[in-house]
Amino acid sequence: MTTILLKNKNTSAVPLAGDLTNAAGGAELALNTADKRMYAKNGGGTVIEMGTNPTELTVDNLYFNGNTIISTDTNGNINLTPNGTGSVVISKLQVTGGIQFDGNITIGNASSDTLTINSTITSNLIFTDNTYDIGASGATRPRTGYFGTSVITPLLDTTTLEVTNIRALDGTASASIANSTGVFTHATATVFTAGTVSAPAITTSGDTNTGIFFPAADTIAFAEGGAEAMRITSAGIVDIGGTSGGSVGELLVVEGANSAGHRSARINNTSTTNGYSTLWLGSSNDGILRGGSTAAAFTDQLTLLTSGANPITIYTNNTERMRIDSSGKIGINGSPQTGVSAQVEVLQVLGTDGATSTAAVKRYSADTASPNLRTYKSRASSIGTDTIVQSGDGVGAWTGYGYDGSAYINAALIRMDVDGTPGANDMPGRITFSTTADGASALTERMRIDSSGNVGINVTSPVTRLDVNGIVTIRNNGGTFNTTPNTNYGLNFQATNSGDTYITSYSSGGSTALAFATNSGGGAAVERMRIDSDGNALFAKAVRATITTDNDLSFDMNAASNFKCTPTGGGALTFTNITSGQTGNIILVNNSNYAITAAATTKVSSTCLATISATGTYWLSYYSDGTNVYVANTGALA
Repeated sequence: MTTILLKNKNTSAVPLAGDLTNAAGGAELALNTADKRMYAKNGGGTVIEMGTNPTELTVDNLYFNGNTIISTDTNGNINLTPNGTGSVVISKLQVTGGIQFDGNITIGNASSDTLTINSTITSNLIFTDNTYDIGASGATRPRTGYFGTSVITPLLDTTTLEVTNIRALDGTASASIANSTGVFTHATATVFTAGTVSAPAITTSGDTNTGIFFPAADTIAFAEGGAEAMRITSAGIVDIGGTSGGSVGELLVVEGANSAGHRSARINNTSTTNGYSTLWLGSSNDGILRGGSTAAAFTDQLTLLTSGANPITIYTNNTERMRIDSSGKIGINGSPQTGVSAQVEVLQVLGTDGATSTAAVKRYSADTASPNLRTYKSRASSIGTDTIVQSGDGVGAWTGYGYDGSAYINAALIRMDVDGTPGANDMPGRITFSTTADGASALTERMRIDSSGNVGINVTSPVTRLDVNGIVTIRNNGGTFNTTPNTNYGLNFQATNSGDTYITSYSSGGSTALAFATNSGGGAAVERMRIDSDGNALFAKAVRATITTDNDLSFDMNAASNFKCTPTGGGALTFTNITSGQTGNIILVNNSNYAITAAATTKVSSTCLATISATGTYWLSYYSDGTNVYVANTGALA
């Protein structure tokens, strides 16, 4: 192969024959740059001009120092190819069109070698072959694509570059950056424009109004269909569905409205084997909100959990309304408090007035059913199992306590117990009522209703419907006697289909009497006997005995007990042969206003004497103490 050596001539002159040689290995060309002429020496040693004002030079190959070949192909491309083990070295390359590399490109051969591009790529850098090496590792990495016309700052400053399908960073087509594991690693920041909600800075082809943009300093926002779907504010608040950014202290905000009129957030575990969704609160799992999934063990279940001694508290209007402490005790309006015997009841209603310390069970239904407060007792030792109770077992109790200055002391108790041996559909029961006496701290039973319906007052084993150990008082509260039984204050005895009978007391004129009434034929009760304030027994019907007539107003108690007297004039009531304990009755008929007086041993009121001194018929009763005879007037009979 012959080497061609170019020589420049800067003057308009034809080279001399001695200037050129055509010897093997030393053939030369002379180029006159002044008049754009090229000369060579032919085989006869004559200098000849190769063309006048040539616009091109057509050769098949140009060889430089035997190492580099410049050749052309059918597509008009100029190729630089190293010949043998040499390299193509370009110290400065300026191109206004494009550069195409069809072979392997190796830049550097040590770990410190770098590829640096410090200017703007104003055209396209195209890789059409499958492989290239950048860096010292020598690995072959298949990549295709090109860098577009966008400005990259800094463009490249690395020993390793891995690129897959990089296209149109100017935004005209799709783009992606990845290595073989799908991760792009860069030593410095990748800078994007801020973008807008309708044109996000980071997006994808075919859906350019969906992506990530940066609406403010230290704020990341996510657009969906040209509308903001979520943002993370400079305060670290995640705002879903809005742009307000929440308030101080909030971490997650879900806002806005939809067609259903509400916004919601969901954590959904679709596992079908004991799966659940959990929201953890606090750095040490201080609070856990857990919901069930489709697994049978967790379906439709909501669980609140806390760790350690942390309680669950519920607030409204910035005020605590309920608390469940670490032992499972529930306090309404506050933390559960220690009560009697250092016990903390499982449910407490705490308050400072009637409204905050009152519990109610209300029922609203158009029927006769009532609201219920129920207690249950089983002798089983574990929750959810049942064992039959025994006689004497308590099944419910209601105790009232008062604070005595140092501790809570029971004041009264209503207790329900099993009152006999229970069995299938057989549960005998009793209710007892107990109070604490003044000066005491222990309860004493005062009354019970047993399983047979007997009521005992100060009696623990009543044998009748009412069994009282002590004095019973029945008060009239100032009422007057009335023969209608239902309006009396007393003892009313009623037999089925036989009407009423009763014993009642009444007050009249400052004196108290006791009346007895019976019923005949089922009608209203009628008074049959009365014991007046003087102790006289007065009967509505005469006692079946002999009545002695004595008209002189002097009655011999040895002769009879009952007398009829029709005086013919005035006189004194006199009794002879007075016997202690003797009683009787006198029918006095005063036909003419005869004045009636009393002997010294006859004790009668002036009111009574004035009454019987008037014309009329009167019923007098008397009682003797052995010295005096006491007379009472029951009123006019006719």
